[in-house]
Amino acid sequence: MKDKKLSIRAGKLLKKIRELFCLARFRMIVLPILIMICIILTLVRGAIIRSMLDQNAYMSWDSHKSYGQVTAFFAEKAMLSAGSIKEIEYNLDKAMTENSIKSENGERLFKDCYSAIDNVNVGSTGKTSNVRAVGVGGDFFLFHELKLVNGSFFDKDNEMKDLIVIDEDLAWSLFGSDDVQGKTVLINDIPHIISGVVARQRGRISDAAGLDRSVIYMSYESLYAMNETPVGAFEVMLPEKVDGFGMRIVSDKLDYDESDMTIVDNRNRFGLSEMVKVFLSFPSRSMQLTDYKLPYWENIARAAEDIISILQIFILASMVLAFADAFSIGVVIYRNKGFTARSIINGIADKVYAWQSKRRPAESE
Repeated sequence: MKDKKLSIRAGKLLKKIRELFCLARFRMIVLPILIMICIILTLVRGAIIRSMLDQNAYMSWDSHKSYGQVTAFFAEKAMLSAGSIKEIEYNLDKAMTENSIKSENGERLFKDCYSAIDNVNVGSTGKTSNVRAVGVGGDFFLFHELKLVNGSFFDKDNEMKDLIVIDEDLAWSLFGSDDVQGKTVLINDIPHIISGVVARQRGRISDAAGLDRSVIYMSYESLYAMNETPVGAFEVMLPEKVDGFGMRIVSDKLDYDESDMTIVDNRNRFGLSEMVKVFLSFPSRSMQLTDYKLPYWENIARAAEDIISILQIFILASMVLAFADAFSIGVVIYRNKGFTARSIINGIADKVYAWQSKRRPAESE
């Protein structure tokens, strides 16, 4: 008789749970969908960020992630030269000493590079192309991991300053091959030797960012000798004692008016708060209101910011909706449960007792 009563109580409990499931069925279906959307968008966001190699150069150089990365872009009127970069490097060295950051082996504690962009004519064997030239100095190829097709990058200490790296499209256009290491071309009628060939980044965003035609990489000194092009970008990796330390140091040591310079904290640029700011800056975000001539890699990074900011808003929205959905399921269960936690515990205890009662006669036999 007691076993029958226990069975009836357990049956009523299961029936009530099924009724609650029917009441909250739609919400229970929606909840895992929202969670899956959140996970997928988060994975896509992470994949885009990881693909931005030049924004994450500090991670490749420092596996412990104890370094930050900061980039400054200058308006043409700022007229930075290679000499100005030497002064900036001196001030950064001084800042390391002021903050009690010392090198164990006496080497410089930071890595930096600088660059400028202009247009030049490149010719060979009667063929000439107008291309975009990136004049580089410092450890440029450490910050920008271009994919080599043939040859090698030129060293920053190259004394002749006449080595260049070209993209594969230009190599095929001028020579009908990408195996052109050591060949000579004329840049604005000045001989330069090809050190290596790199693949050109493809895609609609890349083309819109400035890679719609061939690009060559040459020493900044050589480009400046031709066109007197001022430095447009300065990039540095330096110790990150606390979050934002690198950004503060670079901002303090660059003695330029804010109207002549903008600074990007590459390490934190894709963080949640920054992405929300980008999203809220529409539509002025797309307006060109400054004199800065941004390089193609920064234009690509800004396009990535736009995409990631939208993904971030959808991620936050799906998280909020998932939380609200889970909360509403809890409310439905609470209002219609018809049982208490004690009754559930007692029901489980009754089930255990009934099971044990059935086992005892079998064990006595």
